[in-house]
Amino acid sequence: MSGAIEGTATNAGGRLDLTVNGVHFVDRHREALIKRTPIVAPILDALLTEKMIHQELYTEILTQTTTPQNKMRKLFLATTAWGTKQKDYFYKILEREQPFLIEELQTI
Repeated sequence: MSGAIEGTATNAGGRLDLTVNGVHFVDRHREALIKRTPIVAPILDALLTEKMIHQELYTEILTQTTTPQNKMRKLFLATTAWGTKQKDYFYKILEREQPFLIEELQTI
């Protein structure tokens, strides 16, 4: 869970600076990320690989016969327990899997 993201601001220590007024990027853009993320499986795969979610949650979300929006909504329930480091990595995964969406949201 390390490395800088091109085009993303970093603080003096070289860490990602994704928090504005105490609110992380993924929290600020929760609604848009839920509505506009069409494929959730690759995001779940990466989170499971990094042990950021448990197998049980992975399976529960992946096997839901519902919309991607409902899957993302369920995934966002897990993020409430995450700190900044985990949310930064979630951002990196989103940036890799949904680059155009993240790029657009960065301008808002």
